[in-house]
Amino acid sequence: MKLFNAVSALFYTLFFSFTLILCTCIHTRAYAQEMPQELIFKVGISPSSTLSEDVAATIGGTYVKASGDNDGVDFGISLATDLYVYPKNGNIGLGFGISHSFKRSIKKSDFKIGFTSFYAGLKPKIVNENLSLYFLGQLGFGIPQCNDEIIYENIRFPLSASNGLYYGVGAGIEIDNVIIEFLYSVNKTNLTGSNYIYGLYTYIDDQITYKAVNINVGFKFDLSSNKDHLYSQSSDIKEKKADYATKQQNKNSRIR
Repeated sequence: MKLFNAVSALFYTLFFSFTLILCTCIHTRAYAQEMPQELIFKVGISPSSTLSEDVAATIGGTYVKASGDNDGVDFGISLATDLYVYPKNGNIGLGFGISHSFKRSIKKSDFKIGFTSFYAGLKPKIVNENLSLYFLGQLGFGIPQCNDEIIYENIRFPLSASNGLYYGVGAGIEIDNVIIEFLYSVNKTNLTGSNYIYGLYTYIDDQITYKAVNINVGFKFDLSSNKDHLYSQSSDIKEKKADYATKQQNKNSRIR
């Protein structure tokens, strides 16, 4: 488990670097004009998080199941990077990203948990000159990092954690290249472990749901050579009306 956590930490670090290098390598002027792109780096805090459990245990052949309450989780910090592409100069971004929530403690417990999540993203945007409003939808999977073991009745239970579903929804604003966003995210994972308690073989399967409210602040890099590739609906309508009026004026002039 320790080796797994170390590999996971190395992997997300390399992925951050790889994302930036890949975007730089594949970016060309013609491609950027056709499909505008943006790369975002974010740091976030999780002031409000909860963890709930559905525990199934087999104790000496007897099956027991129980649901845990929503346990409070301590304050946490996260990092994330997103890459979005806007097909046909539109206002809906399609992309992918990675986020890493550093381990945080479950209140009244020695247990700690964190996640590295990979996801596909959807980002509709309402754009003005210097201020934009956007919405977020994310769907992917998360790799958990948690304790190697738990202790129950003074007996150690080695734990194995499996990858699970990740999804998130949110909204934010862009002020020039600075972004501020609120994101509600959910990670799921299964923790399994086994040992003997009082001579009885005991197997535990704990389904965990981790929910967090995140406040993120970041910086956006416009990878497009065409910096004016996004337009607000209002300005677009004005331009179309002005263009239509000019055509009508030219048409009337020809008739005269």
